[in-house]
Amino acid sequence: MPQLGNISVSQEFLDLVTKAVEHALHSVSGGEMLVPFVMTLEHGTDHLYRLAAEDMNAVQRMLHEIVTGEETAVDAYAFAWDVLVSAKQGDEKQDAILVEGAEKGAAEGVLVVQPYQKAEAGAEFGPLGSMEVVGHPRPRFQGARVDPDEMKGRFSEEEWKKLVLAPYLVFFTVAAADGDLDSEEIDMLAEILSNAPAFSDDLLRALLMSNRDDALSIVESLVSEPKDVKTELPAVAAIVDKTMSAAEAESFKRSLFFVGAQVASASGEGIFGPDSKVSEGEANAIALIAMLLDVEM
Repeated sequence: MPQLGNISVSQEFLDLVTKAVEHALHSVSGGEMLVPFVMTLEHGTDHLYRLAAEDMNAVQRMLHEIVTGEETAVDAYAFAWDVLVSAKQGDEKQDAILVEGAEKGAAEGVLVVQPYQKAEAGAEFGPLGSMEVVGHPRPRFQGARVDPDEMKGRFSEEEWKKLVLAPYLVFFTVAAADGDLDSEEIDMLAEILSNAPAFSDDLLRALLMSNRDDALSIVESLVSEPKDVKTELPAVAAIVDKTMSAAEAESFKRSLFFVGAQVASASGEGIFGPDSKVSEGEANAIALIAMLLDVEM
């Protein structure tokens, strides 16, 4: 069977993901903005649904209805949208297509990215390299994800304010551990926010999607008025432990830790690997976050 990232997939699903990437590229080839869409496989036949809505939350609701609604006959799906991601070198952002997909019955889905060059400033349109698997989100078949507004309703106003700060506090703790916020770390935060709709953890996805337009002001507030991470993160852990199931709380805390791990590896090839550029300060910050959230590294 073909492989996509760490999992084996059917040839039909690989073809569906490839078609979604190709269709998205064709849709933006003339400089147009991409309307998010989902391609599905239903009884062996491909279908295309355009998800024209006012915001990404509404897009997500439409997507869930198509994939997990009572009348659905979807056996596989590939959801595509347009983002800006960090370039591998330098500070420039790169246009890219993200496609999230899964097959019914699979334990994990896939998230693939396909960077592309816009037709502008004398440059010709075209894909940059091949599509690359960058994650394995939870398949939507395992149950529709919780709407961000519904998730917010599970917490008090004060609890939500603390939770909203949590991913940015993790970011700032790691990014500033070596004494400086560099451009690659800022780029990683932008990439995390851009990819938020595909996050498998419902709470972290809701937190990031609810305030990503205010991300820079939140980071600036942490610079001007630093928070004590040794107090704030245990308080966050206590909130989710009290309000959520043990599995939900564990998923959120591990996902929050992973935000810090991503930021630490922004300048290198991986955390603590042979090509890692994680500084000693960043490594210590990651270990501290794991301890405060009570998760294993």
